[in-house]
Amino acid sequence: MKVFLATRTALVLAAAAVLSLASLNSASADQKLAWKFKPGEELQYATMQEMEVAVDAGGIEIIFEVDQALDLTWKVKSVADDGSATLTQSIDRLQFRMNSGFTGEFAYDSKAGEEGEGMIWERMGPILSGLTTGTIDVTITPTGEIKDVVLSDDLSEAFEAAKEGDNGGAGGIFALLGIGMDAETVKLAIADSVIQLPAEAVAEGGTWGNTTELEMGPAKQVTEKTLSFDGTEDRDGAKLAKIGVASEMMLEIDEDNEADVELEITEQESTGTVYFDVEAGKTVDASTQTLLVLEGESPMGELIMERTITSSLKQGTNDDLIEAKPEEESSDSDDDSDSDSDSEDSDSDAGQRLGRRIGPVVLPWLNAERGYAATGKHESLPGDGFTGRLIATAAEHSFASRRFESTFLPSMLMCDFTNLEREVRRLEEAGVVGLHLDVMDGNFVPNLTYGLPIVSAIRRLTSLVIDVHLMITDPATYAPQFRDAGADIISFHAEAVDEPGEVVEIIKNSGSAASIAINPVTPLSAIEDCLDSCDMVLVMSVSPGFGGQSFESVALEKLKQLSERPDFNALLEVDGGVNDSTIALCQLAKGSSRMLRIILIRPGTTDYVDQARVHGNLDIPLNEQGEEEVSKTAEALRDQNIRAVFCSDAEPALSTAKTLAAALDVKVRKLDHMQNLDHGLWQGMSVEEIKRKHPKVYRQWQEHPDSVCPPAGESLSDARARVHGVLKKLLKKQKDGTIALVVSEPLTSLVRSDLQQCELGDLWKAYTAPGGWQHREIRGETMSVGKSDPKTTGRRPKRGVPEGLWKRCPGCRATIFRKEAEKRLGVCPECDYHWYVSARDRINQLLDEGTFEEWDAELEPVDVLSFSDKKAYRDRLVEEQARTGLRDAAIVGTGMIRARRVAFGVTDSAFIMGSMGAVVGEKLTRLVERATEQDLPLIIISGSGGGARMHEGILSLMQMAKVSAALARYDEAGGLYISVLTNPTMGGVAASFASLGDVIFAEPKALVGFAGPRTIKATIRIELPKGFQTSEFLLEHGFVDRIVSRGNLKSEIARTIDYCGK
Repeated sequence: MKVFLATRTALVLAAAAVLSLASLNSASADQKLAWKFKPGEELQYATMQEMEVAVDAGGIEIIFEVDQALDLTWKVKSVADDGSATLTQSIDRLQFRMNSGFTGEFAYDSKAGEEGEGMIWERMGPILSGLTTGTIDVTITPTGEIKDVVLSDDLSEAFEAAKEGDNGGAGGIFALLGIGMDAETVKLAIADSVIQLPAEAVAEGGTWGNTTELEMGPAKQVTEKTLSFDGTEDRDGAKLAKIGVASEMMLEIDEDNEADVELEITEQESTGTVYFDVEAGKTVDASTQTLLVLEGESPMGELIMERTITSSLKQGTNDDLIEAKPEEESSDSDDDSDSDSDSEDSDSDAGQRLGRRIGPVVLPWLNAERGYAATGKHESLPGDGFTGRLIATAAEHSFASRRFESTFLPSMLMCDFTNLEREVRRLEEAGVVGLHLDVMDGNFVPNLTYGLPIVSAIRRLTSLVIDVHLMITDPATYAPQFRDAGADIISFHAEAVDEPGEVVEIIKNSGSAASIAINPVTPLSAIEDCLDSCDMVLVMSVSPGFGGQSFESVALEKLKQLSERPDFNALLEVDGGVNDSTIALCQLAKGSSRMLRIILIRPGTTDYVDQARVHGNLDIPLNEQGEEEVSKTAEALRDQNIRAVFCSDAEPALSTAKTLAAALDVKVRKLDHMQNLDHGLWQGMSVEEIKRKHPKVYRQWQEHPDSVCPPAGESLSDARARVHGVLKKLLKKQKDGTIALVVSEPLTSLVRSDLQQCELGDLWKAYTAPGGWQHREIRGETMSVGKSDPKTTGRRPKRGVPEGLWKRCPGCRATIFRKEAEKRLGVCPECDYHWYVSARDRINQLLDEGTFEEWDAELEPVDVLSFSDKKAYRDRLVEEQARTGLRDAAIVGTGMIRARRVAFGVTDSAFIMGSMGAVVGEKLTRLVERATEQDLPLIIISGSGGGARMHEGILSLMQMAKVSAALARYDEAGGLYISVLTNPTMGGVAASFASLGDVIFAEPKALVGFAGPRTIKATIRIELPKGFQTSEFLLEHGFVDRIVSRGNLKSEIARTIDYCGK
């Protein structure tokens, strides 16, 4: 069918959607066609292969080319009593590529509600402004007659605008279907198979370039009809029919829903060849076997229909795995033997090749005492060519005695996509329960595979479980689409998202089973919060990629850790390098393993008075409430098989331990040097000061170091070293089992921090025992599962893959090698996103090596208000200090920048969001005063998401005025103050010293402001400008002097100091 069309912008696609129906009755008048419609049925047609329109608009010649067939799906909206059906078509996404004059792409997505971006839209605004979307409803009879065409209002208005030429300077240069798009015009156009351009449709000022013929034909008929064919000649033992463009095609459907097709060969100017490659006398299922390939200039191309090859596989054991071959088919008829002999030989060869890839394998999960020999027969898939995925379902709680029901899922990466249906059928015959599809986007992993169309095609072919593994950067957006395509299980990578739990909920809400995947180097702690909600955990045993990687035994450790968890009931899947030689390793690794579980408990309630604290916490027993608390905790822990209770030789931990041990009938073991750090009483005092001001306390501590709480004059680093030494000895003595460790707050923070960093691993779980008793359970392994013992195997064990090798960029979602990011000072090489860096790293990046001298390092914050929110401020301080290694959020001192001595200060947003309390204000004030006294340039790197620290109330607000007053005196003395704003700089910090610099630099895309943008928007109820409160916005409005990337900051500061003569 030839269509002469002139189009106004993208409206050609809407018309093409209507014209796709022309393929049903665009033949000669003798054509017979009958069609039975079903409500909800979808009919797919390719509407065009190429479109080329040359337009002379303002002297610019532009050529649009659509070089891919546009698949439009008509849905049967309703069916009338007379068999007429109303089909509906929704046009919601149009995409063009500029082929001449310009480069780039333009895309419009009505669902997103945006017009698109880029050069094409900007330069082609007058022409593309008529772009629109909408729906078209067409009523068609069973014989193909079009009765009515109804356009949605937006499409009707667009066509009317085209008719009037209301399109800027380009008016009238496009027109389509006689303009107006009424039903009579459409029927006339389709009946004539030619669309003419009415002369009156072209408005003044518009000119036509060259028109191009557009050829169309049906691409795929989605139907469950059974078709039988008569051919005219033989080819390779099968029947063949050679036709032209099928301008005359007879299709008759009888009462039994069987269709007879007669094809008359007609020669036309553009001729395509259609092959029906089927066995004589047989029938084929058009819903799975019809494929139209558009190629060359032919509107039809080749239609190839192949007979399904059916062959069974011999069953065997692992020993004869490679030799397993399919049995040959027996002929159903003597009449077919001659004509099909060549085909059968070809099929047998193909089947033998496939048989080497698909065969039986033995994969029971074995008892630890039985060893690892694979015996018996199981109809699963090994992988001589296929890459396997092993899924195991947990049944019991003990890993050593647990037995798994396991299955093997073949990866479709290795299949022959030119014979996709045959591959799927063979896998079904081999007895697989599901198929594994790896979807890679070329971003999260450096490879591209397939996407939604392949998943959809496989779903139409089989009812097997489809397990889709998304190795992409945006699983939250695409997961529901893969569910719609037919995925039963959807796995996404925890490394690809910031909130795995949210993606789990999205997948579950879509109707699929939700699975979290982790790479070999990713710790289980990354998915700890999602283990209760996910349906499956996929453990990668190779680094993600296209294949060929070696099996990494580090995955075995994660398998064992997960299976040991009594509360873990999800599926386990091992992905990568799983074959007949490595699959036994996935069952249970050889070698010894050691598991030590520590339950960390704080003491019960006591009559705890300040006088007792001053005298070293001696003889402070539990009160009645404390006794009751311990009894309830003992009841909660009775089934944990606790072997001993460890504690310090100081109250109230000792009384708690004795009461708990008596209830559990175990021994109490005292730990030397585990007395609590009485952090609240001796704040800010050195040991010498305590010795001078409180000699009695100091003397008691010296005389009874094992029973008296050490004074808080002990530095945090000394306390951490003391705790680490005790725990190290404890781990050497305790090989396995479960113990209780009673430690008083706030020393528990140091214990938890130390345990997280030692060999015990990173599996933590917090829970509340009866009576509100808080305790924590830490468990892990000191020996990786699967590591060989060199004494018994004679082989050196492989080194484990270190954790944390990669990090995800929040800006572009790219996966960046951590060392590469560190070389670039924490800047993404792909998008220039600036990661958070600590205060110590800032010092190392900006100051000359070895020149920094810290000032006022001994200052620490004090909880003078006894403030408490979710926890006491004094406890929060200890936890933050243990976590960050900082005493407070600011570090100040002096150093050299390119041999120029400066006074240098930096705030760290990791310590209580970098908020400013009394100590931060005091440190910065002293820094400014020393810079004034010594006439030094002043550099302050600001990073705070919290502003003034609420835990210190009015004392923190006073720091804003105190530091600002010091800066005013520094300015009067003629000092140079360079302020550097990082992401984020907010609240009282931004409202005081960070905004007072003589020169203000900012890192790219840093968030800078007082209140956050959401708070401001909610208060003033006005839409904020784009980029509001970013460093780029502030530069544009004069608040920031220059935006400097982190790599150039050091040289820029040095240059500014020289320029100002300092």
